[in-house]
Amino acid sequence: MGKKSCKAVSFPAVTKVGKYIALMRRIFLIDCPGVVYEVGDDEVDTVLKGVVRAERLDTPTDFIAAILSRVKKEYIQRQYLISDWEDHEDFLAKLALRNGKLLKGGEPDLKSVAVSVINDWQRGKLPYFIAPPKTDEDDQLDEEGEEETEDQLVLGGEREDDDAEEDGGGGDSAVALDEDDEQEEEEIEVVVKAPAAKATKAKKAAWTDI
Repeated sequence: MGKKSCKAVSFPAVTKVGKYIALMRRIFLIDCPGVVYEVGDDEVDTVLKGVVRAERLDTPTDFIAAILSRVKKEYIQRQYLISDWEDHEDFLAKLALRNGKLLKGGEPDLKSVAVSVINDWQRGKLPYFIAPPKTDEDDQLDEEGEEETEDQLVLGGEREDDDAEEDGGGGDSAVALDEDDEQEEEEIEVVVKAPAAKATKAKKAAWTDI
């Protein structure tokens, strides 16, 4: 544990040959170069998939327009602190001026800035994803979920109506209980006062005899 056995980076062309790393007695980790299958991608898709390092591109500025079109504008603004731009060249020029990437004569170094933007894309600093395609089963599940939601809403409304009726009927019973409690209190007071009155009459009779 704690021993560095293989490099782990987010850009391509680092792992040259395969390695076997023994983690435990019968468990091995195989580190091999990444394999990207040919599926008819153009040059832009190949670069954005991370197959080619940005530093090896002759014209990295050609791939910035594709990045700006795929990433939401708010994420670009948050990452590079640039509020607005006209096209990818204007974006690179503003980013170069902001980062101080200038050539002789004060001209913005578009190539250097484009390489840094492509690296940010390849290393996951610019959020982007593609939702998987839906199948017929997914559509059917969505429809069933909507029907269940509607049924739950209907049942919920009926339960609220029943609760309201129960609350309305319970008002009369609550009033009746309050009246019964008042009657019981009056009876208790009468019972408590009666012995006291008898005791007073007995005392008066005793004084009269004396």
